[in-house]
Amino acid sequence: MKLSKRITNTNKPIQGRENTMFLNKLMRRKRGRRDIRTILRKYKLFFKITVILVIAVIIGGKASEYISNREILKIKQVVITGASTYVNYNDVKCLAEENSLGENILTFNTDDLRDKLKNNFLGAYEITVQKDYFNIIKVNIEERVPLAVLYSSTLDKRFIIDAEGYVLGEVAPGTIYLPEVIYEKDIMIGTFVEKDIVPLTTELIELAGREDIEISSMSFYPKYLKIWTENNTSVYIPNNKINDLSLKVISSLIRNPNPEDKKISKIDLRYDKVIVSYD
Repeated sequence: MKLSKRITNTNKPIQGRENTMFLNKLMRRKRGRRDIRTILRKYKLFFKITVILVIAVIIGGKASEYISNREILKIKQVVITGASTYVNYNDVKCLAEENSLGENILTFNTDDLRDKLKNNFLGAYEITVQKDYFNIIKVNIEERVPLAVLYSSTLDKRFIIDAEGYVLGEVAPGTIYLPEVIYEKDIMIGTFVEKDIVPLTTELIELAGREDIEISSMSFYPKYLKIWTENNTSVYIPNNKINDLSLKVISSLIRNPNPEDKKISKIDLRYDKVIVSYD
């Protein structure tokens, strides 16, 4: 009796469950198909973030709508300070209230109101708008400061200007004691005069103040400036000599009495030597 042997080929791979799953997965990839569970696992975080953002937007919109409708946050009062001489208090208050009352104070744009007020009230040098407490808006007006009085030989009127050349208004002679400037061009309240005249006027007034010289009036010409001091002395200064040295010379001549005690009527700095005339 012959015994038969079962010969097992150890080189042949055994296809188990794991190998089968791997092969199936590989076949699906080759065919371009993807398992829905794989997709969900991969984009699970993305879906969560999207859902959270949608919910946040909905809640934020509802909260904003709720806050906007709260009566306590609506602007109910506008307080105006600083408006008196060159800016009309009632006009500022009316325009500010028209553009703010009833608005939500949390979302109210103070810069927009400030710009609108500055464009309508040029007599204000600076305007600030601030929120105060739950429903109050404060508007502070910094008015322009008068620098000089303009007048013309053809007009029987006088106008005051500030350091930017803005014409603040008309004044009666002798009511405001500021340096007077002859200005032969058109002058209109609420507009700006020629800009070249303002820097020279400002600089001269500042220099004269340092030397304690009071200027009663001044006239500008193409090449020189003519001023009158408080004792009616006329002074001629070339445009390129408006400086500390010239004002020191003028102050020295006016303050130091001459030997003959004569009154100086004219000081001329337009030439190489200072020319002084006496009455």
